[in-house]
Formats: sequence, C-alpha cells, structure tokens
Amino acid sequence: MTARGNSVPQFHESHAEPHCDSARPIVYFVDDDPAVRSALAAMATAIGVDAETFESAEEFLESLDDSRPGCVVVDLSLPGMSGLGLQARLQSMQIDLPLLMISGRGDIASAVSAIKAGAFDFLQKPVHHKVLAGQIDSALQHDRRRRVEKRLKMLDMARFARLTDRERDVLQAMVEGFTGKQTAA
Repeated sequence: MTARGNSVPQFHESHAEPHCDSARPIVYFVDDDPAVRSALAAMATAIGVDAETFESAEEFLESLDDSRPGCVVVDLSLPGMSGLGLQARLQSMQIDLPLLMISGRGDIASAVSAIKAGAFDFLQKPVHHKVLAGQIDSALQHDRRRRVEKRLKMLDMARFARLTDRERDVLQAMVEGFTGKQTAA
C-alpha cells in the first residue's frame, strides 16, 4: 500500500498449487500493440505474477502450456484470429483458463458474446492498472479453485475405481436412500 492508501493487488501464495512442478501462475497477454504488451507485462511483474506476451492468437496457441495455472488477457480485435475466435478455439480444445477480454473498440454485442461464451470479464480500454490487476487476481483465484476441484474429482474417481462390486452396490443403495438393513439384504 502506498502512502496515499492506493494499492495494487499483489500475487497471493494461495494461487500456487501444491504438488505442481510449475506452481507459480502465469498471465498470458495477447495483443497486437507492442506498447500495450510491454505495459501489461510490466504491470504483471509489478504485482508479482509471471507474464508472457503474444502478438497474435495463433502465436499464443503455439506456445500455450495449459498445465500451468494462470489466465489469458486477450484483445478483442486482433489481426487473424480475433479474441472471440481465440476464446472459441480454447473451448474446443477444452482449455479452461479464465479469459479476460479487453477492447478499445468493443461494442455491447461483442461484450455480451464474450461473457455468454464464458469470458471471465470484458474490460474496455484503456483499463486502469488497478482494475486489471484486481481482475487478474480474481481470475487466478478462480483458476486455482477449478484446478483443486478437478484434482479432487480425479481422486474420487480413482477411489471409486478401487471399490469391489459389493462395495459399489452398497454405495449405490446408500445414494438411492436405502437404509442399512435394506442394503445388507
């Protein structure tokens, strides 16, 4: 926090995933303007988050490591594949990184399309660095929760797979609301 009480969200250790090789989250910035990419990367560094920048959606897709926790900040209007096109491609690839769409020329229809398609947020350029940093922080927390839930679901599935046939029958009966006596019969 500065002397005037203004603060920029900082990286929280809670973003780091236990038991992961690349626990430190990353923010992928996709924007065709080199000055914007540079400013966004500097902002990410200032809040303690790793950043990678890309000039195009295609370049980003070639380098993407979705095993690493993070989020994507993408400009709506890109040459080649647009921000909405990138969002659709990520969904078709079943990549669930939170996506923040930014635009200097966005319209309401584009914003609605992005949000309906699952964008974490849609922000109008110029975006104040504190607002963007706050949204990045929220997106990273969201991604962390999603990854933990996914890992727990995989553990539950592995435990279920180890049950005997009789144990599965008992579990099914319990789920269906049968009493212990009814299940034992």
